[in-house]
Amino acid sequence: MALELFESGGHVLDFTNATYAAFFRSEVGIDIYDDAYAIYGTSKGKRLRAFLEKAQPEGIRKILVSLWGYRQMTLRISGEADPLMDFGTDLSALIVRLGGEPLTLSPVPTRSASEAEDAVDHAALMTSLREIMTLAPHPRGFAIEKFLKGMFNAWRLDARKAFKIVGEQIDGSFQLGDATVLLEAKWQNHPVELISLQGFQGRLEDRPIWTRGLFISYGGFSVEALQRFQTRRVVLMDGLDLHDLLDRKLSLKDVITAKSRRASETGQGYVPVRDLFPG
Repeated sequence: MALELFESGGHVLDFTNATYAAFFRSEVGIDIYDDAYAIYGTSKGKRLRAFLEKAQPEGIRKILVSLWGYRQMTLRISGEADPLMDFGTDLSALIVRLGGEPLTLSPVPTRSASEAEDAVDHAALMTSLREIMTLAPHPRGFAIEKFLKGMFNAWRLDARKAFKIVGEQIDGSFQLGDATVLLEAKWQNHPVELISLQGFQGRLEDRPIWTRGLFISYGGFSVEALQRFQTRRVVLMDGLDLHDLLDRKLSLKDVITAKSRRASETGQGYVPVRDLFPG
């Protein structure tokens, strides 16, 4: 039953080898790629099966709860219906037998194609953001990547997920008018320091002139960063900006455009959404 919810054709949800390994290290402190978990085969699904048979009840419970939370998050962000929702009741009962709390089994809201085109569901995005921030660090990182791609695409910004090129990691990109915007996203609770902003801007300056940057730091930016960073291609958003954007039902396009214009006028990469859109 648990495998049917999370495994298909040897894959487990949408984990890569690296994120799968990081997920197990974060949640239960084990190396899922150890030979001990290859007794049925080397695929992610076979390793999950071995783990569920060999691990202690507490570890099994933690993994099942985290996999369920991650699965529901990705469905909510994509707007897809859950074809296996009925299995959630059985999984919840298993988790209770393992000493845990029952799962929350409310259906994931879905969106039709026409609804997705005609209106952005700010409330659903806000719910997803709040749920993501309750996850453990590694599951949160995986979920936030999907959230951002889904949020940008809700405004038809042709978002792409994170990708790697030689020597660096790009957290994603999207298209805003004639500009290609590269994304840097930090989801820790402490503020981002000046050196991180300067490093991101330096990377942009090696790219074509139509390339811009959006740096999102959920925990905000240090006082030094805000005082000393002189933007040339980067605009900044923090967690409060995201909450204001969604809570007040603003347009993401309008917010980024307003931030970009203010940056051009003042050289300031960060101006709060509530200052740009008062009232």
